[in-house]
Amino acid sequence: MRTHTAEKPFSCSVCQKEFSHTGSLERHMKAHDGQTPFICKVCGSGFSKSTELRRHARSHEPDNSVAVRSRCRKASLAPSHHCSVCGSAFHNRGNFVRHAETHLNDPECRCGVCGEQSESSENLQLHIQSHRESSRVCDICGISFRDMEIHRRTHTGQKPFRKERPFPCSYCGKRFSLKGNLNRHIRDHTGERPFPCTGCEKSFKDSGSLTAHMRCHTGEQPYSCLFCGKNFSGRGNMTRHMRIHTGEKPFTCSLCSKSFHVKEHLNRHMKYHTGEKPFSCSICGKGCAQKTDLKKHMRVHTGEKPFSCPFCGKCCAEKGDLTKHMRVHTGEKPFSCNICGKSCAQKGSLKIHMRVHTGEKPFSCLVCGKRFTVTGHLKRHMKLHTVEKRFSCSACDKKFTWYTQLKTHKCVRDPSQLRSYLRIS
Repeated sequence: MRTHTAEKPFSCSVCQKEFSHTGSLERHMKAHDGQTPFICKVCGSGFSKSTELRRHARSHEPDNSVAVRSRCRKASLAPSHHCSVCGSAFHNRGNFVRHAETHLNDPECRCGVCGEQSESSENLQLHIQSHRESSRVCDICGISFRDMEIHRRTHTGQKPFRKERPFPCSYCGKRFSLKGNLNRHIRDHTGERPFPCTGCEKSFKDSGSLTAHMRCHTGEQPYSCLFCGKNFSGRGNMTRHMRIHTGEKPFTCSLCSKSFHVKEHLNRHMKYHTGEKPFSCSICGKGCAQKTDLKKHMRVHTGEKPFSCPFCGKCCAEKGDLTKHMRVHTGEKPFSCNICGKSCAQKGSLKIHMRVHTGEKPFSCLVCGKRFTVTGHLKRHMKLHTVEKRFSCSACDKKFTWYTQLKTHKCVRDPSQLRSYLRIS
């Protein structure tokens, strides 16, 4: 009857998650205490659930046994889809295409849907996407998804099935549609982290975060970028990475309209508008908006330069400075002028070069008003007003700041006779 009444009288004493049966609670408790009673007889790996063990055991089975098991399942219904790689049979095309992705590491790089062979696993993954319905390609970010309706909510923020929010937070008043979501949210206030990692001392507020963290220890990276093939341990990390290819920037600043790929970058940007600098230097008291900014600043006091050049051994305090320096060795010039095509190694050098085309001269002399494109030229010019003129012409007594100015002086007709005109004061 609890299936119909939704009654869940058994709750976890650690995370307060509720269950309708004691057996479900007992299985759940193993996630907290780290028990792994289900052991694989082949490799000895332990699992907290029998379903996880059964799923793992299939990785030890040969391909032909997988094919036999798949053909036995629902044999009387005559499956209409068969995998070209392992022979597995499917009744549903969506499941069939999803299955084909499990053969991405197949040495022949053969598509299980049509049998076509690709040059690499990355190309195979892109090819398999072509078997999905064209209507399932997002018209906003251009990526294919199995359920386009659900994906589009990531762009619109729509939550159609959770209008009622009967569970309020006793700390901040935020409301939730599910009690489980409320329990997870409350841990943000209490700091409770009931899911500890068995590999290190870290703990997490929900089992999903623990599962994602465990991949740091196992090295598992099940999520791959459809564009470049880069692998990730978490779906969220892959989603954020994909925006580099699609150009999507869904998080926009309400003050200056600047957009960002990830929400964390927007939060960091907002501090520059508010002037908030919560991180202070313990030596000089300078305030920083970000913890990373403070860490960089501290190197001014400590003299630490942790980034070294592999070519010449030069050390830099910041990684960005090392990246710029490396271009001296590699010859890389990634910044190009869109007018004449000239390439520059540094963004600042391109900015200075653009003034040749725009005619901009932002640096002016305070004495005579003459303008210059770069500060170096202005500093050299200022010596004409401030530095003693040590070089003078013996013919007309005119004085010069630079020796080169005397060389081009009108009295010096023959450069070989320059010394006869030179007089140094």
